[in-house]
Amino acid sequence: MKLISCHIENFGKLSDYTMEFHQEQNLICEENGWGKSTFAAFIRAMFYGFDGERKRSIDENERKRYKPWQGGVFGGQLTFEVDGKRYVITRVFGDKELNDAFELRDADTNLLSSDYTSNIGKELFKIDRASFVRTAFIGQNEVETAATDDINAKIGNLADNSNDMNCYEKASSRLADLMNSMTPRRATGSIAKRTNEIASMERTVLAGSGIADTISMYQGYLQAETDALEQRKLEREQLDKLQKDVSRAQAALAKQEEWKRLKL
Repeated sequence: MKLISCHIENFGKLSDYTMEFHQEQNLICEENGWGKSTFAAFIRAMFYGFDGERKRSIDENERKRYKPWQGGVFGGQLTFEVDGKRYVITRVFGDKELNDAFELRDADTNLLSSDYTSNIGKELFKIDRASFVRTAFIGQNEVETAATDDINAKIGNLADNSNDMNCYEKASSRLADLMNSMTPRRATGSIAKRTNEIASMERTVLAGSGIADTISMYQGYLQAETDALEQRKLEREQLDKLQKDVSRAQAALAKQEEWKRLKL
């Protein structure tokens, strides 16, 4: 989950204030009394509402403490993203929780969303407000080390969860099997098999070291036969030409003899 932006209508001394959150670290550097703690409390209230509703002291009753000094609409908006989807929370706080208004919209379509209720902090972070301020949220003068039921439950679930150990044992066993299957000390090991294959190939190479000379010799024979064939082709062409010349000469001689006969 990441924060995208927020707009405070009126919350404590802050009024009509907007902030865009960056991808990395976000800092607010202002003088004492500007409202930095109030701003942090606004973010917390957007997710969890107020604490100490039944307390009479302003220090303990957040609704009274952050009621706008200047009047106006008490609340604001917070845009955030979770699992690739953006939402906008709008809260307007009344004199008591019963009069509060909560609205959640899809930030991209502006349509009302039912993905979360007004108890969005618990639904989103899977811990209650008291656990939130002792873990993910650290406010001014609000650092407490005491565990809550939700924190104990989370820790208990981690302690009871044996999946990691089971996965480790399976991985360790599989690695051991792989190592055994590869060890050169075993005739059936993959390394031993590859060693034997390499030795067999080396013997084949040594046995065939004279093959190149033999191939070269036979290539010489082949070239000689090829050259002889070309020579025979030339001789045949010459004989064909000579035969044609003889045939023409014989035909001319026959005609000469016939002319002499007719002349007599």
